[in-house]
Amino acid sequence: MKVSRRGNNGGLQAGPLVANSFAELLACPGGTCQAAPISDTEAGQVSQNSPVWTGTKSDGTVSPDTCNGWTNDAGQGLVGNTNLVNASWTENGTNACSESRPIFCFQQAT
Repeated sequence: MKVSRRGNNGGLQAGPLVANSFAELLACPGGTCQAAPISDTEAGQVSQNSPVWTGTKSDGTVSPDTCNGWTNDAGQGLVGNTNLVNASWTENGTNACSESRPIFCFQQAT
């Protein structure tokens, strides 16, 4: 999901609008958090039904499962799924930190 620093709506680089805000991603009205899954990579490739590192619980708080701040391949890291639009898009279990996965990273504009 690409989010503009100027406050424009967040959407995939070349796809449908995912959500109007990060808060909307977490609200999940009726169990649906996104209008479309976040399945495009930064290179424009589609990654369907793939585990992705998030480190973020479905309520937006930081999970303790972050592979020591994404610096260690020991332990477990919280994953989401690129094919899901419910709360599991960001919190869908844990994987071994030694596994190679893409990462969802969000930064709040200042």
